Amino acid sequence: MNETNTDWTTYYQQPALFSRFSRRVTEKFLIEQFSNYAADRKVEILEFGGGNSCFANSICDAIPVLEYAIADNNALGVELFQKRPSPEGTMFTAEKTNLLNQTPFNGRRFDIVYSVGLIEHFQGDALNAIVDRHFESCTDSGLVVITFPTPTFLYRIIRGIAELLGVWKFPDEFPLKIDDVVQLTPKDEFELKYTGINWGVLLTQGVCVWTHK
Repeated sequence: MNETNTDWTTYYQQPALFSRFSRRVTEKFLIEQFSNYAADRKVEILEFGGGNSCFANSICDAIPVLEYAIADNNALGVELFQKRPSPEGTMFTAEKTNLLNQTPFNGRRFDIVYSVGLIEHFQGDALNAIVDRHFESCTDSGLVVITFPTPTFLYRIIRGIAELLGVWKFPDEFPLKIDDVVQLTPKDEFELKYTGINWGVLLTQGVCVWTHK
């Protein structure tokens, strides 16, 4: 097992080339889910681990967003997002937060809480804590969306090639099975609405969507 952590500062400065394609596929899915939930009302969105979010502007263009917030423990990612101009009618906010032991924004709760490619960087109790934080930050009528690498044959082949070529940038990424993530749901409060695999990103992503009961 490789204990080296991902260098997120370097990644935010120069994202992986393949991520430009995969982000468009993920973005389309997120907008569909958020649009179905938001309808015509303005929502407040919290993205965990988003750094200098690659999804914020497209989401704000597609649905009415009152506030789009980022919670991340990487100082550069937070700083870059804070410097970005927000779309008209939307407020961009960001906070440097260690999600393992801190609820962001003083415990505020948001209509939509989501993360893309975050939870797979944690294991054991840390994984449980990160997943719990999503639900703790969601309103009583809110939506939670979590996507994460899942170990399909396609994922294993592509990652294996990237590691052989020396271009793999995520040494602490541990792909997760969907059932393992579903088991972490606080079932008394949230209802699982959708699970699936996003094959279009090639480095396949498991997807889970919950709504508050």
